[in-house]
Amino acid sequence: MSEAARSPALETRGLCKSFGALQVANSIDFRLERGARHALIGPNGAGKTSFVNLVTGALAPSAGQVLIDGTEVTDLPQSERVKRGLARTFQVTALFRRLTALENVTLGIAEREGVADDLFWPSGRHKRVIEEAYAVLESLDLADDALRPVNMLAYGRQRLVEIAVSLALAPKVLLLDGGGGAVGRERHDHRGDRAAAAGDRTADHRARYGSGISRGAADHRHGAGRRAGRR
Repeated sequence: MSEAARSPALETRGLCKSFGALQVANSIDFRLERGARHALIGPNGAGKTSFVNLVTGALAPSAGQVLIDGTEVTDLPQSERVKRGLARTFQVTALFRRLTALENVTLGIAEREGVADDLFWPSGRHKRVIEEAYAVLESLDLADDALRPVNMLAYGRQRLVEIAVSLALAPKVLLLDGGGGAVGRERHDHRGDRAAAAGDRTADHRARYGSGISRGAADHRHGAGRRAGRR
């Protein structure tokens, strides 16, 4: 077994972040094993999103390291971390609101496959990309919304579309940053399971991720966080 295969999917070592006298992260050591699911729970202002921002590269740490598959990525920009298999959702949806749900997910897959520029050509040229995008939406019970513009969907459905876009990147690690309450209680209870199932399906389709997706969820709702992180 290679060193990368033995390493956790995501790891932080002594991660620190300060804004002047305000310390928002203090020597955080964290390991997310392959295929594991963890929840980061706490009240608003506890530093959950700050930690996610540090891991994903939106914030530069004051000290410490971030590793993906055992390789240090602390100095890499967000785009490079995505290419190495790290995806996230945001507290506020980050979607192309005038495009349909299917188009949003298709763009994610096209970017992953390196054919995004070709989408200016007739869509039938990349039928496989569109079919995979629809399959991801279907796995999250979004098939009925596939052809609807995102700005016409309820906010909870938009959150699910954002998860679908993240899964379209076939990540090794998926971080869900808050917003679970907007999905609705019943949907939120199963959101982690649906994301896991969709992710595993995408991973099976792309054999290089045979170990499955490691998932982290940051949520201020303690009960929801415990359900999301029970594995």
